[in-house]
Amino acid sequence: VELAWNYRFYLVQQQYAPDRVPDDVALGEVEFAWTYICRSPNNQSPWLFVKGYLDQHQEALHSTLQEKCEVFIQKHKFCSHPLALLVDIHEKRGTHEDIVLANEYCDKILSLPAMYQKNYWEFRKASISKKLEQ
Repeated sequence: VELAWNYRFYLVQQQYAPDRVPDDVALGEVEFAWTYICRSPNNQSPWLFVKGYLDQHQEALHSTLQEKCEVFIQKHKFCSHPLALLVDIHEKRGTHEDIVLANEYCDKILSLPAMYQKNYWEFRKASISKKLEQ
């Protein structure tokens, strides 16, 4: 199933190449993926699809995705994917307040019962914490 998400991302990118995908198309793709995220919150593939658009359309998608993730984690308290997306959002914004929030979301991820990427999130937290010292 992950291949289908990768292929969809590729097709949309190729449709607009060499230009960037318009923000409204990116938002539509995120909304499409979100319907699948709600059906299967622990499926990493649509989350990575959304992250791909977030990386390319930071300004257009930050507030929408932040709001969606904050609502989502209220219902799905043990799902790490929305927390990881919030880490990315706040780290990329880069303000002191956002770096503090990114650090807090790392802590939340590390406190999840089935944390299988503990070393990775400890590394991310340490690298984010270094930004607070600067």
